[in-house]
Amino acid sequence: MSNKQNQISISSRVSIIIIFVGFFIIFAMVATKAQAQVLQDNSDKGFYIQKYSTYQDSDKNTIIVGSIAASPNLTLTSPLEITLGLNVYNDFSKRYDIIKEHPFKKLTYDTNEPVPFKFTINPSKYQIKSDSVPFIYDIKKAGSQSPKINTFTLKYDEALLGPSKELYGTVKNNAPNTIKNVTLYAIVHGKNGVQVDSVKTKIPIIKPHETVNFSFVPNKAVKNLVLVYSCVGGELEDMNSYQVIEIQPNKTLGYKFSGFMEINSINYDNKTDQLSIKVNNIYPISSSLSLQLKPEQQNPLSIKIDGHVLDSKIANGNKTTMVDLVIPQGEHEINVHNIDN
Repeated sequence: MSNKQNQISISSRVSIIIIFVGFFIIFAMVATKAQAQVLQDNSDKGFYIQKYSTYQDSDKNTIIVGSIAASPNLTLTSPLEITLGLNVYNDFSKRYDIIKEHPFKKLTYDTNEPVPFKFTINPSKYQIKSDSVPFIYDIKKAGSQSPKINTFTLKYDEALLGPSKELYGTVKNNAPNTIKNVTLYAIVHGKNGVQVDSVKTKIPIIKPHETVNFSFVPNKAVKNLVLVYSCVGGELEDMNSYQVIEIQPNKTLGYKFSGFMEINSINYDNKTDQLSIKVNNIYPISSSLSLQLKPEQQNPLSIKIDGHVLDSKIANGNKTTMVDLVIPQGEHEINVHNIDN
């Protein structure tokens, strides 16, 4: 075979390889994108993206803000953990990716109001395509038995804004224990109710019955669009850690909850050695609630619910006392009598 024929043969093989590799890359990109589309189409289980909008911040990041809401007739039987997704192209890996974010409220206990979210997209790493819209990536039952602690009160005027269109307010700790890491959030609206930003702030510590100030500050890029705030809310991040009440000078009572329940108030009466807890089981069936006390209680405890003796399981061990309760649907007051003083 001549040198010219060899060159033609080699050139043909190289062309075939290049065409095959190019086809494979295109196929992989399309397949990855199609897979993301399937997730987008099949992950919505009663929740949806209510509103979203896009702006560019001073660092040239693309910001996508929005809120999730629930279908009107949706009934929950336990808290949910919701993950949001956004399809992007990764310039480093040369493939399509899904960026994931959580709403500002970590666990969704009910369907009462929308919850804000925010994506921050770095343009030096990601490209956003024309069809890149936020979607429900995953919905699953909460992994840990975390109660919703509502022992703080927010006060604010949604329409009374500062010079930078910030919203000011106060948060009061109604509990007899110090609370830590309270995350507050809100939806920011412009004309015609359009959501222009999602904001949040964290209060590191609030002492018992203390009131502290907070503020929400929108991004400077959308400051001039801001008209009003809505859906202001908050949650505690350390819900599963021990809380401590000073029941006597140099004597404390530690307590911790486990269970899918709203805890609306906690009070301790030093005169009667009684712990009072107002709870709300918002789900349609009876639900378990565990109360762990530290130190271990030497006196026999008496448990009442709504003034009636409650049949409960009480056990001591590992220097703690565990009280297991079954709470019917609705609001109830639990009283724990005869706590060691």
